[in-house]
Amino acid sequence: MTLTYRRLRNTRGFTILEVLIAAAIFMISFSLLVFLLNQMITGFSIKELVLAYHLASDTMQLTLAKNDFSDQKILEIKSAKTFIVERKVSRQGNYCKIRINVYRSSGNRLLATLYNEISAP
Repeated sequence: MTLTYRRLRNTRGFTILEVLIAAAIFMISFSLLVFLLNQMITGFSIKELVLAYHLASDTMQLTLAKNDFSDQKILEIKSAKTFIVERKVSRQGNYCKIRINVYRSSGNRLLATLYNEISAP
């Protein structure tokens, strides 16, 4: 038994530093993989997604500020990219539901959607 105990005691595992470095390398490679898969599947750049979100947010703020609750479709050009901003409003009881969709004009693919529900004016 003494021999087995000495073997176990002399056997070395990984140090905490080695484990942390391996975890960091894994996380970086995994995040790059997720980013590349997202690019492959959607075909949208991060810049397009950010622009689409800002367009939707600006449209929602203007809608609420002006109390303009009509359906609308607008063609927007930002940073040499063309987007279609669509506002749909539905009323249910005392509530008014507002949905803003932003599409890429080429291919008409959905980039961003914002929802808001307010009490009807």
